[in-house]
Amino acid sequence: MRWTALAVFVLLAGAASGENVYKQEPLWSYTFEGKVNSLRAQNDSVIVGGEDGIHSLGYSRTLRWSHDTEYAVTSILANGEITAASSDGYVRAFSQAGTMLWERTIPGYVNYVDAVDSGEGGIICGSMDGFVYMLDKEGVFKWKRLIGSYVVKTRILSDRIVAVSDRQVYILDLDGTVRRVLNITGYILSSGVEEDRIAVGLDDGVLYVFNRSGDLLWNQNIGSRVDQIHVGGEIIVASKDGRMALYSLGGERMWVRELGAAVVSLESDGEYILTGTSDNKVHLYDMKGNIRWFYETNGKPTRVSLNERNIISGTQTGRVYYSKLPKRDVKVSFMLAATIILLVGTAIVVVSRSWR
Repeated sequence: MRWTALAVFVLLAGAASGENVYKQEPLWSYTFEGKVNSLRAQNDSVIVGGEDGIHSLGYSRTLRWSHDTEYAVTSILANGEITAASSDGYVRAFSQAGTMLWERTIPGYVNYVDAVDSGEGGIICGSMDGFVYMLDKEGVFKWKRLIGSYVVKTRILSDRIVAVSDRQVYILDLDGTVRRVLNITGYILSSGVEEDRIAVGLDDGVLYVFNRSGDLLWNQNIGSRVDQIHVGGEIIVASKDGRMALYSLGGERMWVRELGAAVVSLESDGEYILTGTSDNKVHLYDMKGNIRWFYETNGKPTRVSLNERNIISGTQTGRVYYSKLPKRDVKVSFMLAATIILLVGTAIVVVSRSWR
C-alpha cells in the first residue's frame, strides 16, 4: 500500500508539471488573390508581398493600404520605410502609410525573398542576372558587382556585405570591393548570415559554417538536402527528410527532431522556433526542440514570420494567418503551482495514512 501511494504521488506531480502539445487556432486569417511570396511584421501591421502587389494589414485584420503591381512582389523589407522588389525588375519604397516614395528598375529582377537587404550603406538587391546592385536610401544607383550566378541572399553587416549565389559566397566591402570569394563544391540551397557566422547548406546534405572573414570553421553531413537554415545564437537546420536540428555556433549538435514533413520556411527569435511545413501546418517550438503548439493552414505555407511576439504565416493559396506568442501567464502559472501543491498535499496524506 505504501509503495502504491508513493507511485501515485510521483505520477500526479509529473502530470501536473508536464507541458502539453495542443492545436491553437490563429486569431484571424485574411485572403488575397494568388500566392503569398513575402511578408514582414512592422509596428502594428503585416506587410504582404503577393502576386498582385503589396498590402498592409493591421493586427486587427484591417486592410490599411494596397499598391497593385503588374508582376509579383517577391521580396519585402520593413525597416521604418518599406522596400518591395518585384519580378519585373522594379524596386519601390513606401512610407508606413502606403505613399510610394520612389521606384527604380534594375537589370534582371529579384526572385528570392532574402535577396534584398538594407543597412547604413543603402539598399542592396540581388538580381537574377548575377549582379548585386547597391542603391542609396532614395533609390539612386551607387554601384554593382558581378557575382556570377543568380543571387539568392544578400546581407549588409556592420562593415561588409555577404552575397550568396547558387554556387558561391562573396564577401564584399561596403563600396562593392571584393574581399573574398568562397567557391562551394555543390549546389547551395539555403543559407544563413549573421555578424560572426555564415552558414550554407547544399543539395548533397553538407552544412558548411564559416566565420565572417570566410574561414571554414566546421562542416557536417546531415544526411539529407539542407532546405532551411537560421543563424542566430545557435544554428537551426531543416532538411528535406523532415528533420530539424539545432547546433551550437561551434558545431555541437544539441538536438534533432523528426517533424514528419519537410520544412518550407523557418524563423527564430532566440526564444522560439517557427516552422511552416509541407503538410500544411505551422508549428511553434521552444529552443529545446519541444513543440508548443501548431495549427493547420489552407494551402502549403510559403513564409513564416516571428516579430515581437507576433506570429504570421502566408500560404500558396493567398491566406495570411495571425497569432500571438504565448506569454508566461501569471494566472496559469499560479494555478499550476496551486495544483501541484494540492496534489503533493493529498499524496502526503495518503502516504502518511498508509504507514500507520
